[in-house]
Amino acid sequence: MKNMKKFWISFIVCSVCSLLTAWLRGVFVQTAPIYVFHILSDSFLVVGILATCIALLIFVSNEGTFDMIVYGLKSFWSFFKKDMSRKHDTFYDYRTARQEKKVPFLFLLICGLFFLLMSVLMYAGYRVYL
Repeated sequence: MKNMKKFWISFIVCSVCSLLTAWLRGVFVQTAPIYVFHILSDSFLVVGILATCIALLIFVSNEGTFDMIVYGLKSFWSFFKKDMSRKHDTFYDYRTARQEKKVPFLFLLICGLFFLLMSVLMYAGYRVYL
């Protein structure tokens, strides 16, 4: 149930962003269907690519690609703190703690792929009027 809530929140945010992009491009003042399909295809494509890429970036991060960079930056910034206490003493401790808590990303990937599918459908409508 919690994942469905995250899915619907991301779907609403992506829908609002797509609608805002279409509105800024002037979809509501167009009279020809070819221009409406063109604008809707572009707005769905932008939001779909962003959501899909963010989900894939989270997936790569969950696999541990950026662990060494994050641990190094946290260690570097801990030198500038007053108390010098670090949560993890070694990289191995950090890595094992990081592997235990993974960030969910599937809901965002599904949402992004849905918007990419909508973009393809709008493009098909655009090609019909060409």
